[in-house]
Amino acid sequence: MKTLLIVSFHFPPSGKVGGFRPWRFARYLPAHGWRVVVLSAQTDQGDPAPGWDPQVLAGTRVERTRAFLPGRASWVRSVRGGNDFPPGDARDGAEGRPPSALYRGLRWIKDVTVIPDEHVGWFPFAVRRGLAMIRRENPDLILATDPPHSALMVGAALSRLTGRPWVADLRDPWIADPFRRPRPRARENVERWLEGRLLSSAARILVTTDSLAGWLARHHADLDPQGIQTVRHGYDPELFEGLTYRPTDRFRIVHTGTFYGTRAAVPFLEGLRGFLDRVGPERSAVRVDLVGGFDPENRDRTLRALCRLHLEDVVSLSGRTGHAESVRRMVESDVLIYVLAPRAEGDLIVPAKTWEYIASGRPILGLVPEGAEATRILARFGRGPLVSPPDDVEGVARALAGLYQRWREGGLASDPPGPEFEAFSAPRQVAEAARALDAAVGVEAAEGKDG
Repeated sequence: MKTLLIVSFHFPPSGKVGGFRPWRFARYLPAHGWRVVVLSAQTDQGDPAPGWDPQVLAGTRVERTRAFLPGRASWVRSVRGGNDFPPGDARDGAEGRPPSALYRGLRWIKDVTVIPDEHVGWFPFAVRRGLAMIRRENPDLILATDPPHSALMVGAALSRLTGRPWVADLRDPWIADPFRRPRPRARENVERWLEGRLLSSAARILVTTDSLAGWLARHHADLDPQGIQTVRHGYDPELFEGLTYRPTDRFRIVHTGTFYGTRAAVPFLEGLRGFLDRVGPERSAVRVDLVGGFDPENRDRTLRALCRLHLEDVVSLSGRTGHAESVRRMVESDVLIYVLAPRAEGDLIVPAKTWEYIASGRPILGLVPEGAEATRILARFGRGPLVSPPDDVEGVARALAGLYQRWREGGLASDPPGPEFEAFSAPRQVAEAARALDAAVGVEAAEGKDG
């Protein structure tokens, strides 16, 4: 059996979404001839994943090392001047208080000097522990999963120092990330160079969308397109076992996930208000649950929209919840809301929840850019209307009215996708990853013999 060292900043029992994909690799790769060991960070990574069973990975060795994260230090948060929550926390900025001038100055310094991200403080600790693990475990291959981008630096460094081949796993775009804050030009140039340098040293590159694979091939001429492979996030079938949709006397609309950047809740809320105006007194039957978080700006805009549109009696903000609980709410909803940002995001990103939304068998009202990869996936497998562009408020109102009428007539029964969709289950997608890992080892071995 071959051995794979996974480098992942996040890993269960943390409930951070960045740990789900490497956890699936660790769980399903042994069936394809790969023993997995994991190098992760020993930090406060959020609440434990509900339902986490350590016995699932009882045979997987996970080692965690320290990480110096200056941007998350309490003294940095203390000078923000706004709410005392970590940057990016859904509660941060909820009262509209902007960060202090001192904090903005510190953030500018960080933008100039902390490259590629604030997790770079994990790099020296991870490389040191990784070298020890390689001496002890003798892995055939290293896989580093991004984000954070610093994990790619760890993977490349371990490969260079030990001669082991490595694979870059990009869960999201790096330079092409549509949600990147503007950086100083010098930093942008350095990161573009660094992305190309790291990826060109990888034996294989895994991505989660075909569109990102194409973008990398177009923007990095030294990359072999044949060495870039799409492995979807997929869904875990067992999460849906025992869950059943049962209609009630409430029309339950649910959104799970985070609103951030230009992926905003406000267009949906404005369309919701238009729909409620149409149904009049029947609005008492409508309930909307936004399950997840917000970045500071989106939370502020959403709270103001709820007041402006008088939706406080209809819409609830449930906050973040565990993965299993999120899936349960998907299945029990009457309608799921799916929101993408304008075209730039839809061209490169297919959110991980997409596959779970479809697997739930519930109607999906998608606010999506026309022609994007996620839009095409929903059109092929989804059960519900798509509204393009995402800010078509009147289109949202009409779609909700149509779904509401179907609900009143009992026409929103569970409608799971067909057998064709099983190819996107996590076990099947990890099987695709295993083939890429086998190829990475084979390529490296062939090159070594030729040398």
